[in-house]
Amino acid sequence: MEGFAWVVGAILVSSLVLGLVQNDRLRARWSVFRRRVSKIGNAREGLVRIEGRVSDAGDAPIQAPVSRIPCLFYDCIVGSNDDESPGPVRREYRGVSFQLDDGTGTALVRFSDSGQAPAIPAELDGPPLVRCSIPLDWGVDQGPGLRSALEHLRIIDPGDALPQKMHAREGRIMPGDHVSVAGFASFELDPTAFGHRGPPRRYVITHRSDKPLVVVAARRDPLDALRR
Repeated sequence: MEGFAWVVGAILVSSLVLGLVQNDRLRARWSVFRRRVSKIGNAREGLVRIEGRVSDAGDAPIQAPVSRIPCLFYDCIVGSNDDESPGPVRREYRGVSFQLDDGTGTALVRFSDSGQAPAIPAELDGPPLVRCSIPLDWGVDQGPGLRSALEHLRIIDPGDALPQKMHAREGRIMPGDHVSVAGFASFELDPTAFGHRGPPRRYVITHRSDKPLVVVAARRDPLDALRR
């Protein structure tokens, strides 16, 4: 009887985690796509949604946990394949600031903790100031690749037995990807530029204490990696 209760409890917990992860990703997409797109060239301040191609902003890239590919942002979900307790067991996403170009201008998409030691970690439904929804288009189900990912995500320590029936799925934002962002837009002095007619300014999209920064990416073309 106790064993049955444990199984039921595990299923309920897994269902709750699955719901939190799915709902957070859906909320991220809804909070972006319910807003009308603003052109960066119009430079409207306040809450905006912008879309464009991504490029790096000078911060050192971070290494995605599954593919081990340097990127600007990743979303990784580790899940269980167990029939008795399927679903996610951990979610983590991290990123560094990047530039967004929509053809009318560029904006700096900036996270509160980026640069040489970027850290926007998340478990389950994520931190309050950043949300994301990125297609999970890379995965591993067994072997050294899974071990490497689980160790990187601190789910297991080196030397631990590799858990059975687990998988890791990952989505990444790379330079050249098309991304939609919703956040708080403003102007600030640009320390990287020099202005002849006054202090140079840059257009920045970030979060406020009451409004998260939301990043949504489209599914990557499988041939993109060959084109770059």
